[in-house]
Amino acid sequence: MLATTANGRKLVRRWHIWASTITMVALALLMVTPLSFTQTGGTITTVAGTGVCGFSGDGGSATQAQLKGPAGLATDGMGNLYIADLGNHVIRKVTPFGTITTIAGTGAPGYNGDDKPATNAQLAAPTDVAVDPLGQSLYIADNGNHRIRRVDLTTGIITTVAGTGQQGFSGDGGPATEATLSYPSGVALDALGNLYIADSQNHRIRKVDVNGIITTVAGNGARGFSGDNGPATAASFKEPVAVAVSSTGFLFVADTADHRVRRVDPSGTITTVAGNGTFTAPHPGPATQSSIRWPQALAVDALGNLYIADFGSHMILRLNPDGELSVVAGVGFPGFGGDGGPASQATLNGPSGIVMGPFGNLFFSDSLNCRVRRIGA
Repeated sequence: MLATTANGRKLVRRWHIWASTITMVALALLMVTPLSFTQTGGTITTVAGTGVCGFSGDGGSATQAQLKGPAGLATDGMGNLYIADLGNHVIRKVTPFGTITTIAGTGAPGYNGDDKPATNAQLAAPTDVAVDPLGQSLYIADNGNHRIRRVDLTTGIITTVAGTGQQGFSGDGGPATEATLSYPSGVALDALGNLYIADSQNHRIRKVDVNGIITTVAGNGARGFSGDNGPATAASFKEPVAVAVSSTGFLFVADTADHRVRRVDPSGTITTVAGNGTFTAPHPGPATQSSIRWPQALAVDALGNLYIADFGSHMILRLNPDGELSVVAGVGFPGFGGDGGPASQATLNGPSGIVMGPFGNLFFSDSLNCRVRRIGA
């Protein structure tokens, strides 16, 4: 079924319950497992959100606006920042001058059709956004509608590019608009314009090529963990919610409920690059020997560093090309503090979106603080 208003509310309610549960577990673990990491990172500031969850502020300063569970982020070549304002069922835009507006969604969860101005179209718990390499299109993981939507950034018109709106798994080898998805949670594009989808409840990663044909590039559909060092299509995932693509063609997957980050190389072979599958505190050393907790979002920089929004540890982690983890932001327990100081000494609460911005700035959604924050280069 297509998402209704009631279903949309249930999605957000489940998300908040899940987030609160993870936070309580993480606090308990921290009582017995202190964190010790090499710390790196610049100065942290808030760029959107007052910290009071809600909806307000369009047309004014983003730091005076209210957000509600901000999730995925994207930037374009002009320096605009796009926010999947999940709890408000809208997409917000922050200009380089700090002004915030809504560019998609009415605020009422549901689906009321395509081929109209995006601000007149309903969304249902949008979880992620991505901008194409030319800055012409914004892609939205319209999670509760089981669709991927596209907003033409010139005309403002919204269309569906993947998914029929019915929950399920079908359609590989055919048009993406005739395929079924199940709670798609993450989107990313490569340099050629191919679209990758974290089809979370199908436990697969799907690809929509530039001709609109959909295929599975990772995951066999079985919920679990298996397949490292073999073909990615034969591997098992457990609720993968985010994807990122490097400039060299490596596909990274947040295998969220497996507490791992995995990588698919250009030949199609999958490996684990971070996380050992346990739910304890992260620790220094090789990333595959460290725990990570519910990784929610990924971003890759030009040097090949992978940034992980690690929801359950309330930290932003960096995996360097040598396989070592370091802390970019967060002290390992939930809270809010530290603006204007070193990001590694700041407190975060459930980071769940991340993107590299212009000039080496890193933006992330401090989701349970209802803010978006920036770490300076």
